[in-house]
Amino acid sequence: ALDLPGHGESLPWPGYDLEPIADAVHRAVAGAGLSPPVLAGHSAGGVIATIYAARYPVAGVFNVDQPLQAEPFARLVRSLAGPLRGPGFAQVWEQFEASMGIGLLPQAAQDLLRSHRHVRQDLVTGYWREVLDEPPGELARKTADGLAAVRDAKVPYLFVAGHDPGPEYLGWQNRELPQAEVTIWPGSGHFPHLAQPGRFAEL
Repeated sequence: ALDLPGHGESLPWPGYDLEPIADAVHRAVAGAGLSPPVLAGHSAGGVIATIYAARYPVAGVFNVDQPLQAEPFARLVRSLAGPLRGPGFAQVWEQFEASMGIGLLPQAAQDLLRSHRHVRQDLVTGYWREVLDEPPGELARKTADGLAAVRDAKVPYLFVAGHDPGPEYLGWQNRELPQAEVTIWPGSGHFPHLAQPGRFAEL
């Protein structure tokens, strides 16, 4: 388990674009002498795991509740760019957090999340810089190129969602990444691994 840059015991970086972070994960994998790994990533970590699989050998990707279609999320984030980068950050983050379904979790999982909650504006906006700043066409191109590499390498891919992402998204994902298996655990919110940890471990 890795602390990504700026998290836990990992040092902060001047910026947090996701391709360099995927490269840093690879350096850690290589430094540990690991064979091609199965990468499990939650939320933005699911994107990083997918980028890694497009750039380096892997045995599989386990994406935990992170849709891969960048444009809808980018539109939402850009509509809130001013408050996100300004003094309104705390209020805007409350909206995002409210959408994560923390209240759906068992009480022990809720307590775990809240006791370890430390949200930093510079990290949120740093990890979201690309969706905040890059043109939609460029985001779409990068997504398509990365998924094509994962698809062509026939990487085993599992997407576990805490709510039904809907037929439109699932149709898009099936076209872009047809080998992806999808498992939906309704009522798990953004944290299916905490909602059903035993079932998650079996997967």
